Amino acid sequence: MQPVKAKMNAYRTRMDMSVQYSKATGSWKIEDVSATAKKNYASTGIYGTKRMHAYAILEGILNNSSLQVKDRKKDEYGNDIQDDKGHYILVVNEEETKAVSIVAKQMNTDFEDWIFKDPVRREALVDKYNERLWLKPMSCRSFAEIIIGSSNLFCILHASFFFCSFVNEVCFR
Repeated sequence: MQPVKAKMNAYRTRMDMSVQYSKATGSWKIEDVSATAKKNYASTGIYGTKRMHAYAILEGILNNSSLQVKDRKKDEYGNDIQDDKGHYILVVNEEETKAVSIVAKQMNTDFEDWIFKDPVRREALVDKYNERLWLKPMSCRSFAEIIIGSSNLFCILHASFFFCSFVNEVCFR
């Protein structure tokens, strides 16, 4: 969050938001974001796209959700198609979804760089991560080294998922 916030602040945007985690549902919620913040250049041009703003992407990353941009399906005359219940039929917009995916990867990279840039922060987070997993000290070090040294995106995202609950405390306080 810190690297995103810093870059958005560099573009003279105001990033007021609250990030809530629900232990009951295991999900994150980003709230209190103004309509102006969702539509500004940083939110739609740097850490977002015109079809999905930065806050929606960030919430999707935190929840490990599928980040897809969808459009209403059209008939041969250009009219929106609805199902039997009156709901619009949606189809994935591949081009827009790819653009969102690129932005999400950049957010992940910037977050990872920020975490591991400061050795003190890195060590504190690794210790906290290992403590929360209740691993024995010898296996903690080994597991943390695998995660830190990994270029496997799944492994990094898996580690990020566990990091999120206590990184929230570090980033937003």
